[in-house]
Amino acid sequence: MLIKPLKGRGGRGCERWLRQADGRYLDQNGITRDATELLVHIVTLAAGKAMLVQGAMLAHPELRDLAVNVLTSCRIMSIRNETGGFEATHAVFKSSTKPEAIVDNFHKGGIVSRVDMTTGELGPASDAGTAQPCVWYDKHPLTGAEIKGRILPQWRETIDLVCRAHAAFPDRITVGWDVAITDQGPRIIEGNVQSGCDMIQRTHDLPAGIGRLAECYAHHVDLAFLRDMSAAWKERKGLT
Repeated sequence: MLIKPLKGRGGRGCERWLRQADGRYLDQNGITRDATELLVHIVTLAAGKAMLVQGAMLAHPELRDLAVNVLTSCRIMSIRNETGGFEATHAVFKSSTKPEAIVDNFHKGGIVSRVDMTTGELGPASDAGTAQPCVWYDKHPLTGAEIKGRILPQWRETIDLVCRAHAAFPDRITVGWDVAITDQGPRIIEGNVQSGCDMIQRTHDLPAGIGRLAECYAHHVDLAFLRDMSAAWKERKGLT
């Protein structure tokens, strides 16, 4: 299982507990607890803040050579468009480069690759460049598995899931979704208000300000002006 703060961010405060053959549970730091001890631990954590407890998932078999010891995921940006529908405009695929990691977050040693929105094909991966100039990888630095040119499985189903999910929150103009492509199909991990534009900007060939994302944002800016500006301003702009 995975335990994390309900209002956490950046993978901070996450714990992973794996059930062992003897029935005890082992976390990422080598600590073991039986079921009763683990329940007490969770209750203690939740006494100070709300915690989310989830069953652990496995990456799709075609992606496990990129997973190392974490669940790989895609960050997919969706936006409410000009007609009130929802579309996905950008995506990156995230994986870890640290054997001890339990999350694939970009700023916790992760690497990200551009995903072609139509085909699901991956581009080369980049790290965050926090300690040195950023490095680009055609192959995974730990496993040697091919990254560039790989086609993500179930990509169309993944995009459809994101657009359906955004429709459940129509007041949100944009959402950055973390979606795992698992052995049971695409599964949403969470939606993020801060949608990770730095990952998109680093890996895509065009700035995020060019293309459908920018067009939809411009539409919503126009709507905001129409709602809030005076009648005289609208008349000057020919909007009445």
